[in-house]
Amino acid sequence: MKHIREIYPMVNQVRQRIIKTMQERGIVIVQFCPKEEDYEHDHAKDVNYQEYGDYRDEHCPYVVHFDKYGAGYDYCVMQVSLIGGEHPRFKLECEGEYDNETFTDDDVQWLTMLNVYEMLEKELGLDEEPEKTWVLFDESLYDYELQGRRIMVFKSEDEARKKFKEFADQSRKFAKDNGWEIGNDNDDFFEAYPEGSWGTSHETVELSETMFNDAVWCHE
Repeated sequence: MKHIREIYPMVNQVRQRIIKTMQERGIVIVQFCPKEEDYEHDHAKDVNYQEYGDYRDEHCPYVVHFDKYGAGYDYCVMQVSLIGGEHPRFKLECEGEYDNETFTDDDVQWLTMLNVYEMLEKELGLDEEPEKTWVLFDESLYDYELQGRRIMVFKSEDEARKKFKEFADQSRKFAKDNGWEIGNDNDDFFEAYPEGSWGTSHETVELSETMFNDAVWCHE
């Protein structure tokens, strides 16, 4: 169970990244493979075309659905649609050995959704993009002496923002207790210092979004 608990957050991060990308690009449907009749029509004059079954299996992921009796069946996912709302979901148009079915990602065995996420990443070009990361920079200087400096890297934006808020709250309280001026206070950057004396003392907390392997410029 420990390994499942470790895998689930990673799978969910991939899922959220795909949802966010589709929303940002205005993509509602991703089709992995055309219907057989459309494929045959498009390749009617191509004597060397790949058999439809082979083409489908090469381009479409498979998921497992358990019926009410607990029996599991393989389904080939032909098309994925993003269902919006407060809690977005994926609708899967599937072909089975005996029938066609429409499922949501909640209906199928969740680990088999990894196959779908992998294909979605390929279709969206995410498998070729550098991974996004969030870098948190925190520095405290008092009377010319460095009290501490922390640099943290996060894969999760939510976790990064929680930690940013925690550090910014601490710095804000310290600044208030010392009567310092607050220069910036927003969702990504907080700084405070004695009036006109940033170089002698300051509290700085900064959150930057970047790509893995890219350099991040932090204010000093």
